[in-house]
Amino acid sequence: MRERMKFASRLLENFRGLNAVFYKEVLHIKRDSLALFFALAMPVMQMIIIGFGVDTNIRQVKTVVLDEDMHRQSRELIDRLRNTDTFRVVAYVNSDAELNDAIVSGRAHVGEKFRSTIRGAFWTTTRPRYWY
Repeated sequence: MRERMKFASRLLENFRGLNAVFYKEVLHIKRDSLALFFALAMPVMQMIIIGFGVDTNIRQVKTVVLDEDMHRQSRELIDRLRNTDTFRVVAYVNSDAELNDAIVSGRAHVGEKFRSTIRGAFWTTTRPRYWY
């Protein structure tokens, strides 16, 4: 209980000058009403302009695929990735080294690796014992 009181008193000490700053700002706005317009209207205008200009959707990410499984399920999943607007498969590689080189060199931003155990991990009802 005593520690809470100490914490509350320290917290109030941090806001000790808040009343003075608030009073100063009220006087400033009374003298200069244009400052109130800029303080309120400019952030709204910035939100409107930036809101239309910034797109946070991720599209057409260059992707490299390493398919060690080579079964129907992995090919179906790769087709699903290709049919989305999010991923753009730029190459198929045959080894981990090629996958790593494609990402490091900048030819791709994402590497999808389908191991030969993918069927046991995703297409069965039991969960694998070790999840990598």
